[in-house]
Amino acid sequence: MDKKMKISQSLMKDLQDYLNHEMCGLVFKARHVDHLQGNTSEAMLLGQYFEYIATGQLPKYGKKPQPRLTKNGELSEPFKKAHESALYSKAIIQALNIEVKETGSDIEFGDMKGTLDIFAYWDGKPCIIDYKYSGLLDNKWDDRGWNLDTLSEKHKLLIQAVHYKYILEQIMNQEVEFYFFLFSSTNPSDVRVVKVIVDDLTIMRHLEDVKKAKMIMETLLEDNNFKARPSLQMCSTCFLKENCPSRALLPTITTIYY
Repeated sequence: MDKKMKISQSLMKDLQDYLNHEMCGLVFKARHVDHLQGNTSEAMLLGQYFEYIATGQLPKYGKKPQPRLTKNGELSEPFKKAHESALYSKAIIQALNIEVKETGSDIEFGDMKGTLDIFAYWDGKPCIIDYKYSGLLDNKWDDRGWNLDTLSEKHKLLIQAVHYKYILEQIMNQEVEFYFFLFSSTNPSDVRVVKVIVDDLTIMRHLEDVKKAKMIMETLLEDNNFKARPSLQMCSTCFLKENCPSRALLPTITTIYY
């Protein structure tokens, strides 16, 4: 393994899914080792378009996200809402007197890396603002749901705050605040701001998780042992399916004992 390889929060989440048999190892390798661009779902495209209008930053594949248009050449309804939300985000930043310093900044410290949506100063304090454009703001049960009553239990969502906050605090040698700005993809006027407070124990656990992730990655890369986990449903939409020798073409048989 390249000793300079940095661990991102997205790698950590996908690695956990792979270890839990919830992600195919070939897809994991394609994303995080070979750096291949996967399929862009409609929800992902909406989020990319929203962030491009809101911050001016391009997606990782480096091209301006193209919105869906009607036959008359106008924005389709979902993209019209995304555009309205993005413009609203700019108005909110201005109304709250947030001084934006940078957008799309890459940050690194030790074995960790990340990319910030916004680095700013709010009331004179340095802060990270991460935009989320989602149709799941009220969802309690989905791992991607942002319902505020259950948000503190959603590790996959909050790991980003821990990861980014720690990196930037080490770089700046001072406390940095972290905020999620949540925008509803169904209602442009529905915006929620969440400040994430991270305690010392959570930081310690996260640093241990980063060490474990790097050790596991070293082993996987040394052995080149990324296991395919084909399923008919997942393989049918996988961006690797055309040339994948492990692709599932038929449903698997599951045996149960009663």
